[in-house]
Amino acid sequence: MRNRNYWPLAVLYDGVTRVRNLLYDRGWSKTHEPPRPVVSVGNLTVGGTGKTPLTEYLIERLSRVYELGVLSRGYQRETRGYRLASDQDNALTLGDEVYQMYRKYGHKVSIAVGEKRPEAAQHLTLDRPGVELIVLDDAYQHRRIGRTVNLLLTTFERPFFKDKVMPQGWLREARKGARRADAVVVTKCPADISEETMAEYKLALQKYTEPDTPIFFCSIRYNVPKAASAKMSWVDENKVVLFSGLAEPTTMEDYVRTSYQLEDSVRFPDHYRYRPRDVEKLIERTRDLGANGVLLTSEKDIVKWEAKSLKMLWDGVPLFFLPMEIYFLAHGPEFDQWLFESLAQASR
Repeated sequence: MRNRNYWPLAVLYDGVTRVRNLLYDRGWSKTHEPPRPVVSVGNLTVGGTGKTPLTEYLIERLSRVYELGVLSRGYQRETRGYRLASDQDNALTLGDEVYQMYRKYGHKVSIAVGEKRPEAAQHLTLDRPGVELIVLDDAYQHRRIGRTVNLLLTTFERPFFKDKVMPQGWLREARKGARRADAVVVTKCPADISEETMAEYKLALQKYTEPDTPIFFCSIRYNVPKAASAKMSWVDENKVVLFSGLAEPTTMEDYVRTSYQLEDSVRFPDHYRYRPRDVEKLIERTRDLGANGVLLTSEKDIVKWEAKSLKMLWDGVPLFFLPMEIYFLAHGPEFDQWLFESLAQASR
């Protein structure tokens, strides 16, 4: 929760979003039907709920069955309008999270960015006529485009049912907006979450969703750090200077602290654009730690360090990034089954 003194502004903002949603609910504002079925991923809150890891999970599963397209706004990119990702792009032209996905999956799925989702979806299917299904990233509030499956994410530590509308809290719209969800995914759960805790969360969430909306729980799994340069390999004796520009870096910090020798953690704002001086200061800090000093960061941040103006500074420096993925807890396979059945039913 943020400052309670913001409640007058929160009431005003809440009123505006309620009117906007009402216009769409009544059909007075037009929702454009996309040219292909759409799986939308989004949240009610501002900040990191794990949309990118879940989008990557969907890419892994759905691309086995469908020729897939991925469409995102491309937050904080320098370009404007529709853009189909290519090898000429980088974190500045696509946005850090989209470029991260392109580096990992651009060889097997079509990835594009565009602020106007209905128009961008049309462009994507014209550029890639074979696309059979579109994954729409961060689009829960983007109601101008229809969707076949609407996934709502909320974190375990900061679930939307404990939050309030901005600026009093972090919600982009009222909790009742969860009624539009076809499923809710609770992200960043403890790996040892109990059945009792899951039952409590389900009861709290079902106050705002439709009665039959399925609720799933997932957690984060980190893998062995990878070198930004192929010349280096990870050893557990490394003394780590961790840095990140994430909305919620605590999960990664906790993992590194318990798994490796964390000497320092430097936080930058979410989607931070690194400057040469930032790189120089971080390198200086690792040198203070001696021969075993290394830099470690997230997958989202490492793509921004590939800029030529930065790469020339860290060439030869022990720089690593921490791969991560999500996995579903308890009845995990049920999510995949539910998703494919939902898409199959919609196509009948």
